Amino acid sequence: MLIPSVSHTFIFASILFALTACQQAPAASDEAPEERVATAGTMAEDKDLFEAIDQAIETEMRENHIPGVAVVIVRDGQTIYKQGYGVANAETNEPVDPDRTIFRIGSTSKALTLLALTRLVDDGRLDRETAVSDYFAAIENGDAFPRPVTVENLLTHTTGFDQPGFGRQLGGFEFSISERQAARPRLSDFLSDRNLRRINPPGEFFRYDTYGPTLAGVILEQVTGLPFDEAMQQEMFAPLGMELSSVEVRPEHEELLASGHGYVDGAYETTPYEIYMTTPASSIDATVADMGRLLEALTGDGSNAHGRFIGEDMQQTVLRPHYRPREGFAGMSHGLWESLSEGRGEGAIPIRTLGHGGDMWGFNGSMTLIPELDLAFYVIANRNGEGGGPRVKIGGPVMQTILATLLPDRVAQMIDVPLINVDADLSAYEGTYYWSVFCHTCTPAEFELGAWRRPNPILVEAQSGRLSIDGRIFIPLGEDVFVDETGFDQIFFKRNASGAISSYSFKEDPTAYEKG
Repeated sequence: MLIPSVSHTFIFASILFALTACQQAPAASDEAPEERVATAGTMAEDKDLFEAIDQAIETEMRENHIPGVAVVIVRDGQTIYKQGYGVANAETNEPVDPDRTIFRIGSTSKALTLLALTRLVDDGRLDRETAVSDYFAAIENGDAFPRPVTVENLLTHTTGFDQPGFGRQLGGFEFSISERQAARPRLSDFLSDRNLRRINPPGEFFRYDTYGPTLAGVILEQVTGLPFDEAMQQEMFAPLGMELSSVEVRPEHEELLASGHGYVDGAYETTPYEIYMTTPASSIDATVADMGRLLEALTGDGSNAHGRFIGEDMQQTVLRPHYRPREGFAGMSHGLWESLSEGRGEGAIPIRTLGHGGDMWGFNGSMTLIPELDLAFYVIANRNGEGGGPRVKIGGPVMQTILATLLPDRVAQMIDVPLINVDADLSAYEGTYYWSVFCHTCTPAEFELGAWRRPNPILVEAQSGRLSIDGRIFIPLGEDVFVDETGFDQIFFKRNASGAISSYSFKEDPTAYEKG
């Protein structure tokens, strides 16, 4: 059995859950109890938390057919727990090792790329107010949008870029990783080919963005004079001691790479290794121990035992929101997605977090910082719904377990719901709204190539002084804010420069739903 190599102040034993049901994930080993080790600075009470997380992850693996999981927990700049569960490959039964098993972190790469950009801002090599066209001239500031897209807009997903979606993945799965990499164009060439399209003024609202982080990778290349993968090595992986992390797995580390899986007809299927054009937004591979080293810097003073990533002032800046649709509503900071509660409605737990999830074909992971607790975690599974089988959201059970253990009495607070003025004119809010991540400018031919189509519409209707939104009733509080009739949710309608309603967002999540 592979045992995590972690510095220690106490050791406690527990037995890895044996996944014995038919077609369930094979257990890492049933030979002997496994030692769980925590680093200096923890208390004996942490044992309850670690055991609860073990149980939650093992239950999730069993119920949702997940071959393997790895988790790391960091507090106040120190890794306090890391553990692997199950197997990295369902065919070979190689056990998950949190120090050596490499996972594909998917869209969490966006956050790492933008944090690397933050390092350039921190040491003065880049200004957050600089127009990105200074580094990539293909972005024009025409008459429609005279205000330039800035580095700050990249950091907060407020660029106003369209999200075409097509042509991002390189096929040819029958070829090796290196052969497919060799066939891929440069980042700047990919972005120049119809893929940076401005459709909103920068800063108007948050749109989950793939092309902004990809452009951030190009700027990293321009500032450092290095290809993106080497720039990430120089600016993040080496300073933090993330020795097994890379932009796509290195050839010498391929034997450490976990396989992605689907679950189809009662059996695991291995998913191919995806190669993307948008590597800064999608393609970093890392161990959970390495992800913990990044979280050590973000929960400490900007450094860890290996070296300094950013200064202490910038570390504090990263933990603050830099875009919010409205004061008191969730926003974005340096690639980190802010949330103000775990869950929604009456059962939600109010807690502010920052983080980013990530899916790759056969993988699902989540990076979360909880500033109130000086705590952060990264957890990843080597199966997701895209590969086949039930949907996987492995971060949820870990987050819920942490809150249930450390904040057992935290409950949602109901806000007062005002009396309804049946004569109030709410017609300005009426209309059809859409989740904003789709291609607004694509041609029929581009949609045939896989461009992201507009999602299902959400109808907002005014009804006697209240709004009906997707079957839910919201009462006006004033200043474009509405409260759910239960008193446990709020929504804000944002106006554009001309004063017209352009989008809405819920209080707990910056996601923009734009008016069609």
